[in-house]
Amino acid sequence: MPEDANETRQCDYLADVKLDRDSREGIDSAAINLNSYTTSQALQAILMGSLDKRTGTVYGPPGQKKCIFFVDDLNMPYVDAYDTQAAIMLLTQIVSYKQVYDRAHLEEKRNLVDILFTACMNPKAGSFMINARLQRHFTVLTAHSPSAQNIASIYGKILGRHLEGFDAMVRKSSDTIVMATGDILTAIQNNPCFLPSGQKFHYQFNLKDISNIFQGLLHTESAMFKKGLQDFLRAWAHEAQRVFCDRLVSPEDRAEMQIIMEKVASKHFLGAVQTKDERAIVVGVRDREHFGGASGGFRIFLPSDVIIGI
Repeated sequence: MPEDANETRQCDYLADVKLDRDSREGIDSAAINLNSYTTSQALQAILMGSLDKRTGTVYGPPGQKKCIFFVDDLNMPYVDAYDTQAAIMLLTQIVSYKQVYDRAHLEEKRNLVDILFTACMNPKAGSFMINARLQRHFTVLTAHSPSAQNIASIYGKILGRHLEGFDAMVRKSSDTIVMATGDILTAIQNNPCFLPSGQKFHYQFNLKDISNIFQGLLHTESAMFKKGLQDFLRAWAHEAQRVFCDRLVSPEDRAEMQIIMEKVASKHFLGAVQTKDERAIVVGVRDREHFGGASGGFRIFLPSDVIIGI
């Protein structure tokens, strides 16, 4: 049961790799997403929806296959007055005894076969602990967030390879851009303005956002950056604002994000471009949000007034 902000993506990737290899061997998969409103009845309904009746009281995956259930946010179900979680206790019963009862006819017992479970826990919400009777059935793995050095190594190689056909100054800035992106994420995570709350429940910033920024940069083409590094840094600032700012819900949060980006630009790029003002990199990027077609099949940034004129 990994316990990290990226645990779901890691488990999904590993499950996909394994199931691609094992699909011919009769193994299926299914996902069960838990939350604070998930009851034992809801969990049982989801589980039984993936199983077929085989013989008598025996239920299993269709086609005589085996099924691996991935339980996301295992620790999220509501903790009741007795310090228990109904959904977790039902899962404990299933893993321990491979049995559930028909809720309409409690005298009927259903035996479950050919099912396996893997799960992950939410590190920022929920009970943070699960019942030891359930945990004893799992091998517990803890996935730590990668260090800044690891992030720079991973994304530096990806971006560096893409920039091989660009201007020399752009190529040399690859590592600096990666470090600046990491600094933005770190500043956001350490700023109380961007903590999740009732109105900002979607304020979840992690490595997925960095991946989205570099995914956007990988769509750039060298022919579109006639001014070299300064134009490319504007594209980088555009991607950073697209990923981070579009999620913000208040002018105050957007202003705070602007300050963070200006500080990062001042730290990393003022000596690399012909400007003494970090705002020359960051300000005005929002006017270049739209894409337009160009001859030769390139995608270019067009000023907003040009778009309106079109």
